[in-house]
Amino acid sequence: MVKNTNLCVDLKTVMQNDALLAKGQCYNGILTRDSETHYRFEETIRKGRRPRNPKLYDGKHISMVRKSNGRYQIHMKAMGEKLDRENFAFEIYSEVVSALKIID
Repeated sequence: MVKNTNLCVDLKTVMQNDALLAKGQCYNGILTRDSETHYRFEETIRKGRRPRNPKLYDGKHISMVRKSNGRYQIHMKAMGEKLDRENFAFEIYSEVVSALKIID
């Protein structure tokens, strides 16, 4: 994952209910770059309940979500039966480091 801050850009939002983006609220949708300094975000219509905790990282062994209270949580995925323990532990460590780079 690569982080960047785009300064001095125009963002047009097409939202389902909210007129303005709410602080701390997570929205599902599509972000498109229309031109050099113009972006467009379109919120998707989701049938059923929306995801409570958006997934920010999805690796081979772990995933990381942002909970509705603003905290981050790491989930371990199911393991296979035959494991090289040291290699497996290092792969998990590497993914945790990558996932934590998302958090400022």
